Amino acid sequence: MGMKIPTYHGHENGTTGLRRTAAIRYAKFYNISLDWLLMGVGDGRQKLRAATVDSAETEAMLGAADTPETHPAETATDPAFNRLAAYRPYPKQKLFHEGGAIHNERLFMAANQVGKTLAGASEWAMHLTGHYPDWWLGRRFAGPVRMWAAGVTAQSTRDNPQRVLVGPPQQKELWGTGTIPKACLKEWTSARGVADGLDSVVVRWSGGGDTGAQYSVLSFKSYEQGREKWQGETLHGVWFDEEPPLDIYSEGKTRTNALNGIVIVTFTPLLGMSDVVKLFLTEADVANMRRLAKGEPLNPHVP
Repeated sequence: MGMKIPTYHGHENGTTGLRRTAAIRYAKFYNISLDWLLMGVGDGRQKLRAATVDSAETEAMLGAADTPETHPAETATDPAFNRLAAYRPYPKQKLFHEGGAIHNERLFMAANQVGKTLAGASEWAMHLTGHYPDWWLGRRFAGPVRMWAAGVTAQSTRDNPQRVLVGPPQQKELWGTGTIPKACLKEWTSARGVADGLDSVVVRWSGGGDTGAQYSVLSFKSYEQGREKWQGETLHGVWFDEEPPLDIYSEGKTRTNALNGIVIVTFTPLLGMSDVVKLFLTEADVANMRRLAKGEPLNPHVP
């Protein structure tokens, strides 16, 4: 590949940032797609044009491996900068999305690394941009929205929802490779106290066709800020990525009441039958989930 071994090892163990051009090198060398390499989308073998071995554009980009800048003409045709268009939910993700048509509060609770955060980020990107696919049967907003995405700490918010929505936090040249398309990212404000963290992002909304420039606003929050920092705003939606304390959940939900907004929660159940889990599930539901995980038959007395 023409890459130094220490650089390769740094990419492998996460101690060295991965530039876009280096990602394309890997995709070309291993004959895999950038979607799968950077986001885990697809099966890895359905190659994107930017990673195709015989693509003239790819050869040109590989030849400029030391140039990190991203050019508008490049992003306009590069599928890596419009991952939202490639999102195809598996059945459980699809069921989660469709529930938004009738429920203002939803929970996606599952094991690690099964696509919970990707589902939340993809839905948030649709609402923020107004780009709803033909298969979408969930909640729709008719205009620009104001939304929050939150995690446990400022760092975990940066490393999870921000990363999946916007792109790798430490690599600004790759911002736009998250679920919010590059062409829709208008501007952003940096967060204080956390390196490479964002406080808010302004997103171009074009769901209404040729109606002039309209913009949605996405802000990032953390549970560690405390309930007081969650007060005052009126929102269309709040996304909790990882389980929040009950007081934070209640305050976030309150932010959506005036606009009949939505609340989504995506997490792996590490805290057992917590107060937030009890808002969505009964003890019997959890017991049956444990039986399924162990391969045991369900309790027939649980509806």
